[in-house]
Amino acid sequence: MQISLEVAKMYAIEYDDANRMRYNPRFHPNHGKQFTEEELEYLCAFYEHDGLKSISMALGRTEMTVATKYTHLKKLGLVEQYRRQYWERWRGEQT
Repeated sequence: MQISLEVAKMYAIEYDDANRMRYNPRFHPNHGKQFTEEELEYLCAFYEHDGLKSISMALGRTEMTVATKYTHLKKLGLVEQYRRQYWERWRGEQT
């Protein structure tokens, strides 16, 4: 059975020089979409602990997009706010 070149390209995983996965629709279904409030909370709550690759896969976005968004939120002073919101919501769901 032959696989078309288009299908082969879709399933190929490519990495940049910094070993970050390039955009792939199979792994990055949220690419180009706005971040939801819940995604921003998750990003800020786990970025420093889980690492870029893990967060990227969890959010369905490229590593570069995730890193850029986190840096932007940090410059705006919003990381702690979103982190706090995540844990407050999590505690509320546990009761």
